[in-house]
Amino acid sequence: MEHEYRYSRESIARSTFALRRSPFSLLEDELEDLLFLAAVALRLEDALAHSVSWVCDHQDCILGDRDDGYTFSETVSRAINLVAARTWVDDFLAAICPGDRNPKETMLDYADCLEELSMGTERPPVGFVVQAFVMTPVEDRATMLWALTKRNSRP
Repeated sequence: MEHEYRYSRESIARSTFALRRSPFSLLEDELEDLLFLAAVALRLEDALAHSVSWVCDHQDCILGDRDDGYTFSETVSRAINLVAARTWVDDFLAAICPGDRNPKETMLDYADCLEELSMGTERPPVGFVVQAFVMTPVEDRATMLWALTKRNSRP
């Protein structure tokens, strides 16, 4: 598909000149950051209902990925993975602690292994992990979750 660009070299040069002459030296960097965050939010619209709010809450992570040398598509991919991981953890906590007002605090002893498991290359289905968690004796639950994490992170 061929793109039809509307902006001439002169109009881009005028915009660049205007940004350089702005009274605020940080405006150029801030504008670049805001445009990048807006582009990520647009890409996440299909994956997330409130993409702008989510991007706002996670802007340090998103801009950090960009600053660490990830391309735009890699940054978006990482953001989608983070959205999926957070959704996975929320679904797990809702199943294990139904009606709990603060399930993350209730499950604090398992926070590290749940985060690692949710961020793995292939997350196991939430239902499977919930069933395994419930069927495992309380004293062995962390060990079981870490075992799933190690299995999940193998290439």
